[in-house]
Amino acid sequence: VAPPLRLCTDNAAMIAWAGIERLRLGLTDALGSAPRPRWPLDPQAPRLEEDARERSLYALSMALDLAEAWQTARDLTLAIAPHMEIQGYRQEWIDFLAKALAQATAQQDTRAVARLYVYLGRIHQLLTQFAEAESCFQEGLSRAEMIGDQATQVAALDRLAIRAVEQADYPAACALAERVLVMTSAGGLTPVPAAARTPATLLLSGPAGGVRAAAAYAVAAGFP
Repeated sequence: VAPPLRLCTDNAAMIAWAGIERLRLGLTDALGSAPRPRWPLDPQAPRLEEDARERSLYALSMALDLAEAWQTARDLTLAIAPHMEIQGYRQEWIDFLAKALAQATAQQDTRAVARLYVYLGRIHQLLTQFAEAESCFQEGLSRAEMIGDQATQVAALDRLAIRAVEQADYPAACALAERVLVMTSAGGLTPVPAAARTPATLLLSGPAGGVRAAAAYAVAAGFP
């Protein structure tokens, strides 16, 4: 079942139409239902049993206390961080991220510190702890800028821009967005890391690309 084609170009319209169809069928939900960002499409997908999951997290917690286990513990923490967020872990995961952050700082692992601050900020944001979230994003951005970690810079700037929009501070949001996105010659926008990886895509089409190509051909033909 799909909404009418004219409504299929906008997510909000499609969601609203789905709500209409459910209401017509008498399907309603209590307003007290907890939101689940990034809800998995398959609720039957295999998951760790609670006991196994708790044992795994306990082992990770122990590893984060050991300096000699840092690299393995770091990689595991960063790998599962998005999944823990999706699964609804909040305060208990903050404790893990804080422990990992302390170890990363002790190990002078600036890249990990930057990424952990951004993950920590995301959890604070989901808990509506906006001051703590903004502070984490700023810290993550600062560390990422120190080492030129563009991907983490973009992630932090994106979250800060979203927060600025939520506060109706549109000039600040625009200024942050301009640091994240680069305009292509076709008039579209692309993230800074993507532009850095494939700069040629910035001039593949559009007026700017045409001018650059014409100038190159002119020089090759002997014109000044």
